[in-house]
Amino acid sequence: MANSSSWLTEMNGKMSEVVYMGDDIMTVSYLAVLEAVPPIYDKLFPSAVAGIMKGDITGGVAVVREAMATIPGGKGATLQGMIKYHIETLGKDKCAAEKKNGTKSLLWLNRAATFICMMLRNLSDGMETKDAAYDAYEKVLKPYHGWMTQQVVGNAVSLGPLRDDIYKKMELTHEAAAEQVPAFCSAMEKLSAHVKKLLVDNDAHFETTA
Repeated sequence: MANSSSWLTEMNGKMSEVVYMGDDIMTVSYLAVLEAVPPIYDKLFPSAVAGIMKGDITGGVAVVREAMATIPGGKGATLQGMIKYHIETLGKDKCAAEKKNGTKSLLWLNRAATFICMMLRNLSDGMETKDAAYDAYEKVLKPYHGWMTQQVVGNAVSLGPLRDDIYKKMELTHEAAAEQVPAFCSAMEKLSAHVKKLLVDNDAHFETTA
């Protein structure tokens, strides 16, 4: 059994390649991070739950990628450029209300990454899976879900395997997990906070529910 998680290694590599343009971020480099997220869902959740979550990530990435390619003047090349374009052309209310646009998808992608990061940190801090998952859900996603979604998702995220089994699936010993998981979480938290600030600063951190 290897002492280094291939998923963590890939994620750390993708995060190290994120391209910053001052306070802005190149869109394609951020999407590369999000595209590397889905395999962890198979290790944390039952297959039916993992499939839905992976679909949310891949769908959101596709929407942002389309926005990056179609926004005129190359403004979609950076996250802030894309956000500004949508707020200026759609207006805040319409941008928030639309089912799909690059900025709204970016918001939910960032929440998804934050959720995974918090759940993994909770596991590293000694929580069992059910508590680790529900605590992360309650803090990161639940405030933006309607009541029915809260009931379904809140129960679903608590159905994962035991923490020891998750570490086995991640090819981590407890000693390796104690070192590698917090290091990954610190890097992911920094990136997620940066993206959240771009959304907040451009009036695009919508509080609407899904």
